[in-house]
Amino acid sequence: IAIDDIDDKGSFQIVKISDTKTNRERTFTIPDKMNGEFNPAEIYRKYEAL
Repeated sequence: IAIDDIDDKGSFQIVKISDTKTNRERTFTIPDKMNGEFNPAEIYRKYEAL
């Protein structure tokens, strides 16, 4: 997964995994907040800003 494979939509991110064992593109989302205070989207944004 590369930075270009992640599309930040503001309140969530869409992640595309193109090269899989089955030769099918996979897509999943990362929500802005999960289980109260855990915020995986914010962790990604900090990493992207490096």
